[in-house]
Amino acid sequence: MSKAILVAGGAGYIGSHVCKTLAMSGYLPVTLDNLCTGREDFVRFGPLVKADVADTAVVRATVMKHGIKAVIDLAGSIEVGESVRDPLKYYGNNLAAKIAFLGTLKECGVNAFVFSSTAAVYGEPKAVPIPETHPTQPKNPYGWSKALFDRYARRAADAGHEHPRRAVHQAVGVGVLVTTNMPWPLMLRSVADVVCWVVPFCAICWIVSALTPPAL
Repeated sequence: MSKAILVAGGAGYIGSHVCKTLAMSGYLPVTLDNLCTGREDFVRFGPLVKADVADTAVVRATVMKHGIKAVIDLAGSIEVGESVRDPLKYYGNNLAAKIAFLGTLKECGVNAFVFSSTAAVYGEPKAVPIPETHPTQPKNPYGWSKALFDRYARRAADAGHEHPRRAVHQAVGVGVLVTTNMPWPLMLRSVADVVCWVVPFCAICWIVSALTPPAL
């Protein structure tokens, strides 16, 4: 039986490619999506659970049913303009709901958590490509909502081994940077290449690393 990985936001464009790559790598992608912006017909490689990440009862039941030990979080609101008009929606969906989500995963014993962030956390970059060491200086509520949860997740991970371990994927910047460490040549010709290959590859590599017991 394939190991199941929960993909929050798996019914979206990037999420569907992540699920495809997981399935091709021998995993069972379990999509958790409220279909607010996602599409049900994009979910083709594993079961779909129609729910919000903040629905603790459904999240808990899903994790237990499928034996989930790793989560890739791609869910959330992503429109910069809308975040300026309705900032509370973004702090609610991208921060408050995610804190509840992470808390539920902790209670269920999940020990690998990959969070998809955004280059918007950097504001107006001082260098391109943007290095991971670049200071975070968001210019809008969307960027701030992602940056704040990023910090929360890091603190939760640093607080002790009982918290879900985490990886923060900073959109295309890290995706392109990570390709320099890939064990085979990979020419990236477009953003679509990053979406379809680099993001899922990096997520899977980190999860495998997180779930592999350290050598004694």
